[in-house]
Amino acid sequence: MRSNIVLQELAKNPKDPDLLVRLGRKLYGEQHYDQALIAFFRATENAPDNPRIFAFIGSTLKRMQLHSEAARYFSYAFKGGYKRPTTLENLIYSLRISGKSKQARDLATRFSQSDLLTPNVANLLAMDNFTRSNFDASRQFLDKAIEADADNLFYQSLKETLQAVSADHGNKRKIGFHLNETFHYHIMKPIFDALKDEYHCLMTADLMTLADFKPEVVFVANSQAKPISKYIPDACFIYTRHGLISKNFVFNAIQGCDYVCVSSSDQKREFVKRGGIPEDRVWITGYAQMDPLFQKATKDTGLQLDGKKPTILYAPTFTPGLSSIPAMTKLMTDQPDQFDDMNVIMKLHPLAPEIYPKEVRALHQLCQNKENMHFVRARRENIVDYLAHADLLVSDVSSVVFQYLALDRPVVTINNPDRFKSPQYDRDGLEWKWRDMGEEVDQMADLLPVINRALENPTAKQEIRSKYRDLLFGDVTDGQTGLRVKENLAKYFEQRAREAV
Repeated sequence: MRSNIVLQELAKNPKDPDLLVRLGRKLYGEQHYDQALIAFFRATENAPDNPRIFAFIGSTLKRMQLHSEAARYFSYAFKGGYKRPTTLENLIYSLRISGKSKQARDLATRFSQSDLLTPNVANLLAMDNFTRSNFDASRQFLDKAIEADADNLFYQSLKETLQAVSADHGNKRKIGFHLNETFHYHIMKPIFDALKDEYHCLMTADLMTLADFKPEVVFVANSQAKPISKYIPDACFIYTRHGLISKNFVFNAIQGCDYVCVSSSDQKREFVKRGGIPEDRVWITGYAQMDPLFQKATKDTGLQLDGKKPTILYAPTFTPGLSSIPAMTKLMTDQPDQFDDMNVIMKLHPLAPEIYPKEVRALHQLCQNKENMHFVRARRENIVDYLAHADLLVSDVSSVVFQYLALDRPVVTINNPDRFKSPQYDRDGLEWKWRDMGEEVDQMADLLPVINRALENPTAKQEIRSKYRDLLFGDVTDGQTGLRVKENLAKYFEQRAREAV
């Protein structure tokens, strides 16, 4: 509606730069970047000295991954007087990613003591100093970043890296851990902890820092191996997974990886059969994020729960067409009192706010008004810490459902009616083949009765849960995934040494 109004106004004033900027921003928000760029360039024709428009052009080019051009327009904006912290940050980022590391470093250093220093730029300076072995300077800049944003797990990953640096780091093999989502930190950390004493390790979300580090081995949890391998062409890539389900994703994600870590012999057969991975390239290690749960070493959540009430954990996926978030939000906001007899913890996927901003805000507001409901907002939190405190899990097709198998407790899964239309629907994935491990809900009106029935008889699905638990985890339930990865990595280096002779 708003874009129609803007278009109507533009029909009367086709050269109005303010209207063209409004149109460009609207198109940008709708991800129509080519059209947004045209609108912004048209705006500059009658406002050629407006640095704010150059910043919008830079942001659009950045989204289009035209980083060298983006850097040019961010520079125009900054030099033209649009000296905002985000402008400087975007300029430094675009310079780095387009291969102009020295210019980026000089610019960041120039403003390192100014009010324009953002947490992200402080973190970039910390990483830059790390790769040049200036560890004290790296810690100083990182402290500034963490002081401004203590919940940022990307910053925490560098802190872990700096804490692990030893005096003889120059004599050790280099191992990289590339995070392209914050929640990958919890997957990588058990492996990082197992390797950090023997190897010189870097855990980071920044590709340029990883490339400068020149690791021999890189661990990834997503589908980035193939695109980032051009920056680190000689590295061996090892896939850890970032979940236990398919969503028509996992077998594409392993493309470009040399080795894959899985949780059981049954999972190994699945990756060989469906993923086409040679048997000797699949390591049975366990699933690293599960280690604290199997070790019974999960952290206290700090939530004040009523011990007389059962605790329900709601942990849905974020994927449109599969997620239960819209339906659950409507049910809970329409009838919040029906859950008064239980503790409710809502731990949404870290990507949920990007997909369902209105629903996430509504659920958060609801939890602020209800003493028995708790919304986990901090993105640094590890889902396994909340699994340990739940008497029952409510989800949809989240991987969390299968992590919860480790506890042998009841599960209720909500079916999205649009699931068959979703490109992420894989009828042969565990998330659908093993649906009978819990109680399924097709109509939201049935949710509370199903929850109550499962709480009253928690052993009802115990036999089938036990069967799937054995298939998914086998005998790898000691919480020592990191150790097994370390053993396999040692064999990999031994094999390389033999081949080099």
